Amino acid sequence: MPKIISYTPPWLSRPSPGSQAFINIQNNDSNPSKRPPHLSSPSHEVADQPYYGPHRLLARRGTEIFVVIGNQIRWTDLRMIKNDWEEHTYRAGSRSKLLEHQHEGQLPTYRVLVAPIYQQVRQLVISPSGNFLAILTEHTIHIAILPDASHLSAGDGSPLKLKVHQLGPTTHVIPQSPLVSALWHPLACSTASSDCLVTITAEAAVRVWELDRSNNWSFDRPSLAIDLQKLVDGTSCDEDFQPSGFGKSRGFSADAFEMEVSAASFGGNGREEEDGWAPMTLWIAMRNADVYALCPLLPSKWRPTSTLIPSLSTSVVSKLASIQDDSVEPDEKRAVAQQFEWVQEIDGEEPLPSSSDAELSLPTQTRSRPAGPSAIPRLQGPFLFDLEENELDLDVSDVHVIAAKVNAEDLLSGEEEDYADLEGLIEDRLSSTLICLATTTGRVHVCLDPEGVSGQWLPKTRKSAFTVPVGEPKDLILVESLEMGNGEAGTGNWPTFSQDPIAPYDFYLTSKARVDYLSLSSWASRLETELLSPASSDTGRDFRLKVLCRDEIILAEEILDCSDSTNEKPSEHLSSALIMNNPEIGYFLLTCSASGPYATTFDTPDTISQTVILARRNDSLGPNSPDAQLDLTLSDDTITASPRAPYEPPPIFYEPATALLKQFSSANVPQRHRAALKQEIRLSPSTLDIMTAAHRILSSQTSQLEQAAAELFRRCDRLREELGDQVRQMAELSERIQRNDTSAETEHSDRNSRCEHRIAKARDRQQSLSERYEALRRKVGRATAGTRELSTKEKAWMSEITNLATTFGVDSEMEVDVPEAQTDKPVASRYEVVRELAGSLLAEAGEVQKSQGLDSPSPQKGSSLLRTTSNVSSVSRMSNLGVPPKLQKAKIEEAMYMVEREAAVINAVMTRLERLNGH
Repeated sequence: MPKIISYTPPWLSRPSPGSQAFINIQNNDSNPSKRPPHLSSPSHEVADQPYYGPHRLLARRGTEIFVVIGNQIRWTDLRMIKNDWEEHTYRAGSRSKLLEHQHEGQLPTYRVLVAPIYQQVRQLVISPSGNFLAILTEHTIHIAILPDASHLSAGDGSPLKLKVHQLGPTTHVIPQSPLVSALWHPLACSTASSDCLVTITAEAAVRVWELDRSNNWSFDRPSLAIDLQKLVDGTSCDEDFQPSGFGKSRGFSADAFEMEVSAASFGGNGREEEDGWAPMTLWIAMRNADVYALCPLLPSKWRPTSTLIPSLSTSVVSKLASIQDDSVEPDEKRAVAQQFEWVQEIDGEEPLPSSSDAELSLPTQTRSRPAGPSAIPRLQGPFLFDLEENELDLDVSDVHVIAAKVNAEDLLSGEEEDYADLEGLIEDRLSSTLICLATTTGRVHVCLDPEGVSGQWLPKTRKSAFTVPVGEPKDLILVESLEMGNGEAGTGNWPTFSQDPIAPYDFYLTSKARVDYLSLSSWASRLETELLSPASSDTGRDFRLKVLCRDEIILAEEILDCSDSTNEKPSEHLSSALIMNNPEIGYFLLTCSASGPYATTFDTPDTISQTVILARRNDSLGPNSPDAQLDLTLSDDTITASPRAPYEPPPIFYEPATALLKQFSSANVPQRHRAALKQEIRLSPSTLDIMTAAHRILSSQTSQLEQAAAELFRRCDRLREELGDQVRQMAELSERIQRNDTSAETEHSDRNSRCEHRIAKARDRQQSLSERYEALRRKVGRATAGTRELSTKEKAWMSEITNLATTFGVDSEMEVDVPEAQTDKPVASRYEVVRELAGSLLAEAGEVQKSQGLDSPSPQKGSSLLRTTSNVSSVSRMSNLGVPPKLQKAKIEEAMYMVEREAAVINAVMTRLERLNGH
């Protein structure tokens, strides 16, 4: 639902000048016969009769508003009213000065349009081009030629007489059937001087009027007239289906009761994203909820959209190719063949030459209606839907049709450049038609037509295309029935639909004293997503569709409630609401009654689209995802309370005090007795009757004043209490803020001390770390400062370490020359060599001992014997070299100790190698 920003703006509320255009100003002239025609009211006989029909008393052309007040047609411009209000408010600076300007007559707000219409006006229907205004009474219809806005706003605001043509002087007259609806054809060839209007009467007579200002005959006779009661039983297009003329008896018809028309609507608005058959399909709703369709219903000259002819051609050709099977019924084959013939004639003809510069500038071209199969289509239906037992007696008041989207797959094949912008327009539209019906009890039925409606014609007699065509009823899927009434049934309630200019699946329902908002956008988007899902994901589709149909389908919200509890008499019906989206006025809803205008300002469409995108994103992410929770949190922060409707003073406060008495005097007191009313009162039966009747009128008026004053007092008292509650709440909030400030200061001081202590500790630690870093930096500097060479001992030590590392297979990072003999021999071979050397040394040591007469060593003391042998051998060797024996002995022992260490290391290495080989 669009967010409500405010209700009736100040420039439309009383006592602002803008509200005067929507208020019926009482004329106190005692002689009604002397009033001008534009101020005359309908006769009492007509006014006293109850009227049951639509109330469309508002029409707009941009920001211009045409409204019926009483029986007076007025023109005003909302943009002008708003700008004048803002300008004079800025200049005046106060409300009292603004009212002074108003009383001085410096703020003209509306202009009276004079038209020779003497019955009560019930409907105003303006053409899409804005050049014609259809003025409907119960039985008659007049076409007014509208001047430009500059001409209407110029001058001194005096009444302006319009050029008016009566449509059908012998067709739409009082003895004939009442008018139900008048619709401007969405595919009409509209120019500044021509247009096309379709009228529908209660007796199911449909007439197509091709209006031309230069041809007065076009206002007298329709170009096409169809009697649906005859057409429903027709068997050939050669029959006469025209309605009975003026003064002729219709005769008996079995369908006279069941085919009483209640409302009618075209299936589309002539947009590119709509299905090709939709704008040329006329849907007719009967009082008993039967729905019929006429397709195609076209004038002799029509203007298709850029996608209409290509979409119809592709769909008909594909349908013709798919019905070549023998299992298809012959009637269906003949119907498709007729469609192919009709579309082929459109493709083969050349567009009509343009007759004006305005037509040359239009992107589409004017075409003539195909001559075959017939100008009168076949009546399709009735379309029926299942109802509950307590809803069998329906009284339909209005019908609203939402067109299906164009088949983009066939249309975009090979022509992506021509229709590149079309995909965004049909993204959220259904591929099926939605039909909404409103009843007088305030109930709304939403139905889905899954098959759709295409062009059908009755056969020609000579061709015998159909032997006996039978119109079988078609079924509609009842999506939901919603109760919108609040006790208004049976009191002249006649709900009507109003289309939203932004969202195709949003609309408004105007009842007698309220306006409701209805939305199918969310449901339609989810349903189309399921229907267009690929075949691989068909698993569970039926279950998802059932769940989707059980969920909330229609979003309904009350926008306005204009009921007046202080008025004892039944209030007048609200006019069907107008919804506009204008950069200067905004997203705006307007309706009115006899008491004045009622309006609502909604949020801008950009904000609504962002909300819809956010909702779709949350639906796709899931409710538990972090992004969805974040978006919901952000959206909750921007939600504000909806504004409350302002107080509207009851109309009784603004009515002249003596108006009712003057009306009573002029209506009930004869002219010869009126002079006696100004003289002394004389008691008589006639005087008693007059006083009694006047007392009833005064008592009713004073009762309304008392109730209105009591309501005003209650509202003022409630306002005082609410203001007192708000003051107390603000005082409590102030105390809480002060307490929070005191506690916050204490906590702030404690927090500061703790922070300072932590900062001091951090500084000390930083100082100690800095000192350690400086000490390490100095040591590293001293270690790496010099570049002196290594000494001889250091080089020898490094060489020894490298040799040991090479011996035991440890990699060394230093590059030292090592003999290849030492690096190539493995440790095991070297170990064997050492053992052989030890054996040879033992043998030599034994020989030395024998030669010197020493005792032979015992085998248990191998190491001592080895040491002794080594010593003796070394001594003998050194003695030859001239080395002292003690030194020789010490060197030999040192060498043997090193050999033992090397043997131990070799044994440890061998053990480790064996263990590694075992693994």
